[in-house]
Amino acid sequence: MKIIQLSSDQVNRATRLAEETLALFAEKQGHYTNDLNSHLRGKLGEIAASQVLQEQGYEVKDLWADVKALSQADIVSRAFKADVKTWNRRFWPEFGRCVAVGQLPLLAKKADLVIWCYCAEVVEPSMKVKVVGWNSIEDIENAPKRLTGPTGGRLVQNFQLDDESIRSLDSLPRSTGQLF
Repeated sequence: MKIIQLSSDQVNRATRLAEETLALFAEKQGHYTNDLNSHLRGKLGEIAASQVLQEQGYEVKDLWADVKALSQADIVSRAFKADVKTWNRRFWPEFGRCVAVGQLPLLAKKADLVIWCYCAEVVEPSMKVKVVGWNSIEDIENAPKRLTGPTGGRLVQNFQLDDESIRSLDSLPRSTGQLF
């Protein structure tokens, strides 16, 4: 696990991108909450995950920064294509580490792995994001299926990994192939 302290500039950038992606999906019902807060949380996680990868020596292409590339992986390196999933810290123990069963086929087409993150419930001008670890698409396909969601709310059929199943960031694949 790695904790990334985001700057106010990074939070502002995430906010602008979240507003753009929310505008694109405002009329669509997704698997999860479709509001500015959830889009912002996703962008904060993508920024933090990219920073961790760069600190570990990966050369990355941040596709998350281009709203026209939303159907592609969030981050591409020479070794893998990654999607980033970010939760509110309050919901991480019960609902974190999930991929909706219906979402997995599309995810598998664009990414090799998922990087898991969470952050505080309230977004602040300068905040911390925990980049917890990663799992391959195969790990996710083999995870238990569970109905998750708030009591009395809409339940979603998810593949949900247990905390101990999350792979360490130090074990991410390495390669010297071409970037993108």
